[in-house]
Amino acid sequence: MRNITYIKAALTGVLMGAPAFAADLDGCWTRAYDKDHLMGQPGQVVEKIMFGAFPGADGTSATADMVVVAANQGHAASQGLGGQKLVQFLLCYADKTAKAGWRCAVECDGGSLEITRLDEDMLEFRTDYLLIGNTDGCGGALDIAEAPGQFVTYRLYRPSGPHCGWE
Repeated sequence: MRNITYIKAALTGVLMGAPAFAADLDGCWTRAYDKDHLMGQPGQVVEKIMFGAFPGADGTSATADMVVVAANQGHAASQGLGGQKLVQFLLCYADKTAKAGWRCAVECDGGSLEITRLDEDMLEFRTDYLLIGNTDGCGGALDIAEAPGQFVTYRLYRPSGPHCGWE
């Protein structure tokens, strides 16, 4: 049922028209957090993250792959997922209500993210519920939000070389 909500939201984004920078959701952004950063953020559940987006032909949609290495802390550790590499597929759509014009969602009510900043070198997104990691059912294995119902922001950077970071 929630899948229909995401489809309706995607169609709303298309009908509202693509923002002028919609084509910019193309490429790869990554980040690896060092031990000092993680020690200062004990609730953080992501050690490494990669977001790769591939634009649709219409300029108002895209698909994305997210790869996360779970940190051995926060609820990732309590779930026994610390150090595991988790992958998720997302559907992205242009949305004028999103700060940077894009939202992405996981099918089967696996949550969503809002891209809040998108420029040549940086992609920033926020989420209060986004499941990562394929499971036998719908959704995913790990919610990358640090606390239920509270927004967390991830800032990723475009790698300088031809490859997408640490993958």
